[in-house]
Amino acid sequence: MKKVYYQPNLSDKEWYANKWFNTIDVYHSFDNAKRDFPNAEIGAYSGDDIENPNFIDENEEIDKLKETHEKIRTILIDNGNVEYGDCIIDEICETVGIETTSIYYEE
Repeated sequence: MKKVYYQPNLSDKEWYANKWFNTIDVYHSFDNAKRDFPNAEIGAYSGDDIENPNFIDENEEIDKLKETHEKIRTILIDNGNVEYGDCIIDEICETVGIETTSIYYEE
């Protein structure tokens, strides 16, 4: 399964007006792209549609992911599970199709 990422479809004038945004800049999240470019149509891309994409919302997505991992850990602990380390968190994440802790942490 290819990961989808997002970029606003801007006119030449809009590209010029948003000099902080480069042609390789993309978003992990449609909502983040829409937040930054509320009046633009947002295109969905995958694979190498955009060469060497630069994910400008990387930190936001990692923070959300860490929060999700900690919610899973809390559920395990609150329900008396003796196993609640990163290995079990990663197994659950792989089962439900979300990124594992290895995206921000290596053992």
